[in-house]
This record gives sequence, structure tokens and C-alpha cells, in this order.
Amino acid sequence: MATEPALKGRDLIPQGYIEIWEDNCPNEESIPYDIDGDGCIDDTDEDGIDDSMDLCQGFDDNLDVDGDNVPDDCDDIIDSDGDGVANLNDDCEGYDDNIDQDNDTIPDGCDSLIDSDDDGVGDNIDACDGSDDNLDVDNDSIPDGCDQLIDADNDGIADDFDSCPMTVSSNGSDVDSNGCSLSQLDSDDDGVSDFADECPNFDDNIDINENKIPDGCETLLEESRETKDVNSSHDTLVSNYIIGGLIIVVIALFMRKIQSDNS
Repeated sequence: MATEPALKGRDLIPQGYIEIWEDNCPNEESIPYDIDGDGCIDDTDEDGIDDSMDLCQGFDDNLDVDGDNVPDDCDDIIDSDGDGVANLNDDCEGYDDNIDQDNDTIPDGCDSLIDSDDDGVGDNIDACDGSDDNLDVDNDSIPDGCDQLIDADNDGIADDFDSCPMTVSSNGSDVDSNGCSLSQLDSDDDGVSDFADECPNFDDNIDINENKIPDGCETLLEESRETKDVNSSHDTLVSNYIIGGLIIVVIALFMRKIQSDNS
């Protein structure tokens, strides 16, 4: 048997006869792609691509969904959007599945709300990136996370330093700049302003014996009374000593006069 493709199937006996055949592609080197022996390069999978140029033998080279020049039947990964995720598993066809700015597992190309700080406000209109736009204690339209002065009562004193954060102090009445006017200041935190406080530094509401004297000041009064009693006793004792001394002196003078008269 001959080994050349063009002679395939032809039993040639030396000096037996001479057979002449026609080369249909005389200017084309068909070996080793001419199985049918017509002198032309074959297209065995009939995809319009000669076997010598065929990228995917046995399959249609024209089927290339992702356009990567690798026919689909020989393509390890068919990835139309080139994001490294096969079309079969692609969450967002036509976009890069790896781009997910807000990490919500929805690729940005298919995400209806890209919200990196998860405050319900899209990044494109977010007033305070990285903080919750909905937190605005002082209602000044500046989210607290980006607000340099959180001042709920709008008195110019930050809430962190304002002793009366929910009450506006009157102009000129906040002498110590603590955010409270004199009528609002409550130094002992008993709910009674210093202006009306009956017992400063003590809770005016604690009055166990209900005598309308706060216990904190009643104790002070008792201590004051005890001190006065001690002082009074001391004064009485001194007075008694003085009076006794005077009596002794008077008696001595009287006795001396009697002795003088008898002499």
C-alpha cells in the first residue's frame, strides 16, 4: 500500500501499470491533510476551516461565544465578559463580577444600590462616606460622623461639653459657658436648678422625716446645733467661773471690812 494520502486505497504493483490522477490543488501542499486524495487540504469537521488551520478539530471553530479566539468546544472557560468567571456561573453577565465596592456580594454592574457604609444611601449621593447619613442628632443636615460640631440645642456648645444639651441657654445667662443658664444649672444633679436649690450639693428630694428640710442639709443643721450647744456650754462654764470668782472677791472684801471695824 502506498503511504502518500493521494495514493490511499490504490494498490500499485511495481511495473504493473501507470495510473494518472488529477491534483485538484496543484499549488497547495496538502500532505498530511489530504485524506480523500484529491490533492487538497481537507476540512474534516466541515466548519469552513481547513484542517491545517483548524483550532478545534472535530468541532466548529466558528462557535466562540466569549470572543477569546478559542472555539467553545475547546475552551476551558467560556467567559464573555472576561472577568474570570465562566458564563455558567456569572452573577452579572457583561460586567466584572469581581468589582463589588460595598461588599454586598452583588457585583456593582448589577447592583441597584452601591452602599459602602450600609446606611441605605447610595455612594454616589452619600453625604458622609463611611458613616450613617441617618444619624444627625442636632438636625443640622450634617451626619454626625462628619459633623465637626454636634450641638442639639444650637447654643454653640458641643453636646459633649454641654451640661444642658437639650436646652438653649439665654444670651448672657451662661456665665460659665457650660451650656446652661443660671436658672437651668443643676450642680448637684437633683433635678432642682441651683437657682431654686434649697440644699446645694445634696439631693433636695431626699427628706425621710418629711419636715421639708432635705436630709443633706438637715445633717448639717444638726452638726451646727451640736457645735452651738458645745460652744454655749463652754460659755456658761466660763461665766460661772467668773461669777464665782467675783463672789469670792466680794466676800473677802466684806470680811476685811468687818475685821477693820472691830479693831
